[in-house]
Amino acid sequence: MWDLNTPGSLNSGEGQNDDASPTNDHGFPPKVSSRDFLMERFSRFCIDPYNTYIGLNVAIGEGTIIEPSVYIFDRPDGKRNIIGKNCRIDTNVKIREWFELDDEVHLGHCAEVVRSKIGKQTQASHWCHIGDAIIGAGCNIAAGVIFCNYDGKYKRQTILEDDVFIGSGAKLIPTTRTTPLVISRGAFIAAGAIISKNVKEYSFVKGVNMVSSKVCMVDEIGWELVSKNEHPILRTQLEETDQGYP
Repeated sequence: MWDLNTPGSLNSGEGQNDDASPTNDHGFPPKVSSRDFLMERFSRFCIDPYNTYIGLNVAIGEGTIIEPSVYIFDRPDGKRNIIGKNCRIDTNVKIREWFELDDEVHLGHCAEVVRSKIGKQTQASHWCHIGDAIIGAGCNIAAGVIFCNYDGKYKRQTILEDDVFIGSGAKLIPTTRTTPLVISRGAFIAAGAIISKNVKEYSFVKGVNMVSSKVCMVDEIGWELVSKNEHPILRTQLEETDQGYP
């Protein structure tokens, strides 16, 4: 897994700025010398470069497609942000501060990514918010999933290991500032779940929010863990291979 505290680990040239033009101190709005410069550098990636905004210090891999009305910002510290090969960035996506997208990542319409790393072949559907997260390879993040990374005072972290499925409208809520919320490998989170506790490997989790009249009791969420043989995805695999788990 990546280390959230060392952004840029996918980039062997981290911190190098190959462009003569300076970046905006805050990365917003993206500072480009001209539309012609953007056309020259990014036209092979952008369907409509005249309606796409990309910072000067963003590295983009070959085969990536960026749809119109996408905002991709520079890092505030001047180091390089990375988008891997053969990614697809749908319309109205916003990617800001620092980020790393591995190869073949798909971000759906109106998704937002901030201070996060996303692993190979992971897809995050439309209207997702992914903040302060490390996401492994082969994950599926369905429409409307929210990484609830801000408690009003502190930013909090979430880790998704490989092959995790997050159902539509789920909320992931880290409850401590020093320890991230961890969704372990192969976990399946049902649609609408509200998760504030770590999830074990290959678990099927249904979440029900417990709300009092004064405060949302995120530490008392009702949830259910199911054995590996009852996991909805793994069960199908077991039937196909006729093999069980020890």
